[in-house]
Amino acid sequence: WRHYYGSSYKTHQWTSDSAGNMAQIFQGRIEAVGELKGTSLDINGNADISGNLQITGSSGDTLTLTKSTTEPSLRIEGDTNKDFVITVSGELLTFTQNDGATDILTLDHDTKNATFAGKIHVGSGSPNGFIDVHADNGNWRVNSYGAMYFRNSSNATHESYIHSRSDGSLSIGRVA
Repeated sequence: WRHYYGSSYKTHQWTSDSAGNMAQIFQGRIEAVGELKGTSLDINGNADISGNLQITGSSGDTLTLTKSTTEPSLRIEGDTNKDFVITVSGELLTFTQNDGATDILTLDHDTKNATFAGKIHVGSGSPNGFIDVHADNGNWRVNSYGAMYFRNSSNATHESYIHSRSDGSLSIGRVA
């Protein structure tokens, strides 16, 4: 049927398939007050959701991102200039800063390698090396030269180390 709106006609269609399923085609928009319920939703275009989005599923993949022309990506917006972008490119899953180019973490599907752009810190306190692990009874860290340092909480004033020297020898000791 056709409806006259302002200076133009809008065409609306109601059709059914051989099983009796109804299809309704509207020009313009559909507005619902309350819940709009269906068994599937196919949007050919952009979707703008104001409010929270909850996705649930009983099995399989609950959310799949697919992009046919380039790599799929997901942007998580934070405070100003604090966004994260997650991108799949070939075998790599990359977490980048808001520019989408400055890598933070890259995971390689094929080699199972993880590459970190910054320091790796586990536990409490601030990182004191490229790799820094704080445990309940001590800590372990690796500095920029590849030296390893160990500290036991029962002897907090001393730190033991092991590192290779420029002459190829191995140095083991204690820092007071």
